Amino acid sequence: MTLSTQDIFDQVATHLLKQNTKAWQDPIGNVYLDEKTGKTCAIGCLFLPGEYNPKMENWEVCRLIKEGLLPKRLIPFQNLLECLQEIHDNIEPTEWREELQTLAKYYSLSSQIFEELPNASL
Repeated sequence: MTLSTQDIFDQVATHLLKQNTKAWQDPIGNVYLDEKTGKTCAIGCLFLPGEYNPKMENWEVCRLIKEGLLPKRLIPFQNLLECLQEIHDNIEPTEWREELQTLAKYYSLSSQIFEELPNASL
């Protein structure tokens, strides 16, 4: 199945709003995968089994691409992934829904997913 920008957005928005907390590890900070809790960030939730590599931690999407660590199927979505990573890493979960809705408008994506998701951040 070929992924679309809408597919990526819907999967990440659903994940973040259901998880409703950041993937975080002391002393690292934001992580792609918290192996202790199973929580993942906006990018980590997109990884298929076997795609995650601990070497990814502490690197932004552009660095993952440069190092050959981001799965090739996700590379076409670099700009969107960077925006989603920014929301996870730098915005409080209580503000995620609003930020994701703004991002959907920016990318001219359907916002129907928000009708199906709980208002977890309220």
